[in-house]
Amino acid sequence: MLKKTYGDLENDDTYKRYAKDVFGNTFILASANWESFVSKPDTAVLHKDMAYRTAMAFVNNFNNNFGKYYTEFIANNYAYNNKYLKGVLEMKKGSVLYPDANFTMRVSYGNVKSYVPRDAVKYKEICTLSGVMEKYKPGDYEFDAPSKLIDLINNKDYGQYIDKKANDVVVTFITTNDITGGNSGSPLLTQRVSL
Repeated sequence: MLKKTYGDLENDDTYKRYAKDVFGNTFILASANWESFVSKPDTAVLHKDMAYRTAMAFVNNFNNNFGKYYTEFIANNYAYNNKYLKGVLEMKKGSVLYPDANFTMRVSYGNVKSYVPRDAVKYKEICTLSGVMEKYKPGDYEFDAPSKLIDLINNKDYGQYIDKKANDVVVTFITTNDITGGNSGSPLLTQRVSL
């Protein structure tokens, strides 16, 4: 179909033309058409949509050509994980263990925002280097700071790292994401969404 309608499969322009048609003709990205479909879903309409057909071509290709290998991998991985966990439990017999979240995929979403825990108290959504100095305690395990950092903060020498809105360096922030043991060090992807 691609070759017949869009041209040589070795030519990048073939795929660019196809992609332009997919994005330009799908009802999924046209608000009125999407609302109409959602109000009265029709699988026949869905199956005619170019974006749906393209996505299903990838899904079917994966299922038909790679699905069995994926299923085998999952089955083997499950068996090996059971053996590994059995070994860990035997090695740490008698210890109180918590779930090991380091090797599991966790996906969550939330907002960076301030919060008000009680009347007349508000926590800003960000913490800055000025806040680091407010918490600074020499010799304290959590709140000590290197002298070079203290000098930079006192001189407001923030260089390229300054956040112009805060007029400071943002070092951390508050989100509405779920927090569980094992989240430390988890990557964060940001996407601003307008509602």
